[in-house]
Amino acid sequence: MAGKSVMVRKSTGGWRMCQDYTDLNKSCPKDSFPLPRIDQLVDATAGHELLSFMDAYSGYNQILMHPPDSEHTAFITDKGLYCYNVMPFGLKNAGATYQRLVNKIFIGYIGNIMEVYVDDMLVKSRTAEEHLQNLSIMLGILKDYRMRLNPKKCAFGVSSGKFLGFMISQRGIEANPKKIRHCRQFEQLALALVVSARRLRPYFQAHGIKVLTNQPLRQVLQKSEISDRLIKWVIELREFDIQFVPRPAEKGQAVADFISELTPSTAQSTPEAVTKTVLPDELDAERFDTSTPIWGLHVDGSANQQGCGAGLVLTTPDGLKIEYALRFNFRTSNNEAEYEALLAGLRLAKSMNAQQIRIHSDSQLIVNQVTADFAAKDASMHAYLSTALQLLQSFRAYEIKQIHRGENSHADALARLASAINDKVGGKVPVEILAQPSTVVLRNVYRTDANSLVKKCDKCQRFGNVLHIPAEPLTPIVSPWPFAQWGLDLIGPMPQGKGQVKYVVVAVDYFTKWVEAEPLATITAAKMEDFVWTHICCRFDVPYAIITDNGRQFDSELFRQFCTRLKINLFFASPAHPQSNGQVEAINKIVKKLLKRQLDKAKGAWPEKLPEALWAIRTSYRTQIQKHTTVQNILCALCIDDKVDPGN
Repeated sequence: MAGKSVMVRKSTGGWRMCQDYTDLNKSCPKDSFPLPRIDQLVDATAGHELLSFMDAYSGYNQILMHPPDSEHTAFITDKGLYCYNVMPFGLKNAGATYQRLVNKIFIGYIGNIMEVYVDDMLVKSRTAEEHLQNLSIMLGILKDYRMRLNPKKCAFGVSSGKFLGFMISQRGIEANPKKIRHCRQFEQLALALVVSARRLRPYFQAHGIKVLTNQPLRQVLQKSEISDRLIKWVIELREFDIQFVPRPAEKGQAVADFISELTPSTAQSTPEAVTKTVLPDELDAERFDTSTPIWGLHVDGSANQQGCGAGLVLTTPDGLKIEYALRFNFRTSNNEAEYEALLAGLRLAKSMNAQQIRIHSDSQLIVNQVTADFAAKDASMHAYLSTALQLLQSFRAYEIKQIHRGENSHADALARLASAINDKVGGKVPVEILAQPSTVVLRNVYRTDANSLVKKCDKCQRFGNVLHIPAEPLTPIVSPWPFAQWGLDLIGPMPQGKGQVKYVVVAVDYFTKWVEAEPLATITAAKMEDFVWTHICCRFDVPYAIITDNGRQFDSELFRQFCTRLKINLFFASPAHPQSNGQVEAINKIVKKLLKRQLDKAKGAWPEKLPEALWAIRTSYRTQIQKHTTVQNILCALCIDDKVDPGN
């Protein structure tokens, strides 16, 4: 069937005659050859010093048609029936065919010195000196394939230009002024909700939306006869899962909080009260010492049918927030949970050596009882108040304020988390299990008894793994810089695991105490050489020295040649080599003891547990003469990454 002729206006103002090949395109299969992505081409072009833009002259018409297919492009004119000998515009696969041609012509140059999108070609150069050479290469290829360019659409050796609808220069990518001319002329409207909803469309589409309202919005939006202006909003909101829920009645506590927040105090009639309200900084200046850092504490308690818990957020003077959650194994009221949260926060602040603290709580009862505005009539409240006042006396200065529940959302979320989940919670927020109320006088009894028992125990004093040598102001170090000196040792044999491994080779850096370990099936000199090369040399550079015992794996000709070849000094911690005596520190023994303790529990599955043991060693807080926290079977939780000195 012959196509109809249609005149199409070009971007330059001229006209192009095209044919309507709708029926022909329907019967032709789709060519799946992919076109380049415009955003990738534009990104790859930006940042070059010189650019040359070229456009093929009637690019599709420069490709010859297959002779048997020419008759399918027939079209009718007043002078007869004609067909194309070249590929016409308007065919379904014309763009893919042309793109396949230019990819074949410019193979090896696309992406390096030029970019091509159908008939739009661009030559790019990082420096001006390279541009002339790159341009001559491309023009030579065009000449060889007899491809013609449109001089009206070409620009050579420019620093910026329009490419695929974007303004590209050495500075980067800019919007085409012609494309956004009408947008700039628009009246600037502040449609914040509409813009936010459109930007967050994937989020709103993935979740249901509940709208609390006391207006008949559902009936209005579902009417069959609505205005054109309202229909636009119906179409805009149709893609979201919106449920209109009647607004519930306000709770009494929320109304009370609102009234207490907005009701002025009767004391504001006096000039002094007005001055204190307007200038709260003067109160802080009188109560707190400006030379000492002030810590912040937000506390909240939660008691419901699922459980009872507390949450607190301790803010350091540097702005670091420490999250903490507690779960109670005993039933409490809401006020008792609030007191437990306050006491836990004070204990945490005291352990961090805080001297001045500003406390925030959303409980009106707790705040007023601590400030002596309310009396603690209940016996339970009186016991909690006494304990809180006793803890507050350990601080140099403190201030407690009541805040709105919305300002205490962080601590409230932690309290709800602790009260809603079980005690096996994992994650970044540690959850402590509190077995008894803080008012029970048993919190320090166990620790005191244990300390007294250890002091009286003769075996503990004689054989305990405790360093009795007093600290010295200056101690010579055996390693001058990180990863310069490593200690090697073996652990095993252990229960045979997967891959028939039953040994662990351990390497400890003397300066940073960094630990590397690998399970082995056999302990040969070749295995030791491979371990040192892979885990030490390739990761931390060639060390200055390696210290090990007098094992055959290390004191062998193969391992000695390996160390000599890499210029590594090999020392042996044995009586036969006195030059290395005293270089094995306590941390090396602790590391090996921790690994053996953790891996023995895993039995045959210890190779899978080895990365966990290494993680515990590398992340646990420690000093030069103290054990890791995991040696005492304490959970390795990174609630505080750094040791904070409040005096700095």
